[in-house]
Amino acid sequence: MQYSTTGIFLSRNKCQDIHCVRRGVPSPAALAAEKKKIVAFMRMVLGLAAPLAISAQVNLSGVWRWDRPANAANPNGPSQMWKNIEQDGSRITVRIRVVNAGGVESDVFVFIVGSAGNRNRMHGAPMTSSVRWEGSVLQVDSVARFGDEDLRMTDTYQLSGDGGRLTFRQRHQFGREPEGVDETVFLRQPASACPPMSRPGRPSKSTRTFRFSEVCLHPSCSQLWRLLRNRWA
Repeated sequence: MQYSTTGIFLSRNKCQDIHCVRRGVPSPAALAAEKKKIVAFMRMVLGLAAPLAISAQVNLSGVWRWDRPANAANPNGPSQMWKNIEQDGSRITVRIRVVNAGGVESDVFVFIVGSAGNRNRMHGAPMTSSVRWEGSVLQVDSVARFGDEDLRMTDTYQLSGDGGRLTFRQRHQFGREPEGVDETVFLRQPASACPPMSRPGRPSKSTRTFRFSEVCLHPSCSQLWRLLRNRWA
């Protein structure tokens, strides 16, 4: 018996792996092949859509105060730290205010999620950041150029299930120095508690102490603190 596909007649054994039609019905082999293609396509679509759906439900906006540990004894570190985050679609603005022995410092960073060309400045040095969502976690990979050495940082922002805690984790490496990892917890505060913050395009007049504090908040990264301070003291 012969089968027809678009007017071409083929023998039975040649119809096993192609779309042959007998009385308008595709062969079992053709149906199985199409099913595999559809399943693979749906898996790909769902795999791409899942992180987008999760990130769309996460909004980091709010006023956040550093939950300073009782044993935080770094004399060069801050006594207070605030973050005011505004998330508007893919645009995320992070305003920071730090209180330390040197006074009060504030600054602002603007990120566009999905872009690898976010440009800000850290201690006067140009900093380029790539920003993306990893599920429900915002990840910011940055490189700041200090002279002939790079400061590389990977920052993550993760919101707690109840929305009351923001965990900021930073992995950093300056030049060829050992890599360090720090984790900081911020607690949500009412908007009325927000102290004065810098606006985009209006950085603080003095940035030295704040920049060091932002790079390194904990005693564990005192080595990095010392390296930077010796270069720009």
